[in-house]
Amino acid sequence: MSATLPAEIIELIIHETWKLPLTNNDRLAFMKTSLRISSAWLFAFLRESLTDIYFVSRRYSYYLTIPYRLPRQPPQVLTINTTRFVLPDYLAHHCRSITLGSTADDVKRADFIVRNLPSCPRITMIFRNYAQNLPYWLCINVQGLFAKALKDGHLRLIFTYDTSDVDYSPRDRYGYASEQHFYYPMGFGTAKGRPWDPFAGVRRLEIRGANPCAVFMTVEVCPDLEVLETDVDEKIIRAGFDVANARPPASCPEEVYFFSNYNWHHPTEEMQWPNRRRNASAEKSASPSYVLISGVENSSSM
Repeated sequence: MSATLPAEIIELIIHETWKLPLTNNDRLAFMKTSLRISSAWLFAFLRESLTDIYFVSRRYSYYLTIPYRLPRQPPQVLTINTTRFVLPDYLAHHCRSITLGSTADDVKRADFIVRNLPSCPRITMIFRNYAQNLPYWLCINVQGLFAKALKDGHLRLIFTYDTSDVDYSPRDRYGYASEQHFYYPMGFGTAKGRPWDPFAGVRRLEIRGANPCAVFMTVEVCPDLEVLETDVDEKIIRAGFDVANARPPASCPEEVYFFSNYNWHHPTEEMQWPNRRRNASAEKSASPSYVLISGVENSSSM
């Protein structure tokens, strides 16, 4: 019996793993492992990871843009056992989706790739523990990724909050304009106050985890939109800015706390990064304590 897995099994394992909702660190660990197992596993992984691209790190996302930078670099050719794999050629023929983070740098790197593809892949942006107090994603040229979409673009904006993460901040999650509004009506209440370029070409929009007004403003800049998928009541979106911007009663003590504008600017340490303080306290309690007895250091745990 052969100790080598059939190619179909290898491809299935990689495909099922790659489509899981992994963290960037977990995905990066799987990537590094896949490069070391065997040539068959390596090529199967490359095909999967370049069909559905994830920006797992800044270095990796930069690596993917190298073939498209000026001056032009030689084609990145990988040859193992006479099999040749050319990165830009494979991307041009097979890339169907790109998942990136929420920064302008991620958008710029995705643009390097997308502008050289024959058609626009599905674009997913993941906003982890993201402050929605300003709709920053509307002004970092995300719309540029859909220049070739031909009114058939698919954009996914996913906002997630991990309350156990060391960098989780209730202020970022709940700190909006006021107790009554998500955003200042004076600034955002008119179309003139929302001067973002249209996301032309986006036919399908999926947005989850965002507040109703953020959804409304994103929908507003998609003139070609036909399909909307969201966890916000669509009746609120259709009712216009004032209804979407009306903040509902608080759902938790942290949200009540940040109804105060003062607390937004001067939060307590517990409300700004509660897990950093807890982690520091846990590390302190776990370390051995020492007392000085008769001039000799002794551990109190002895």
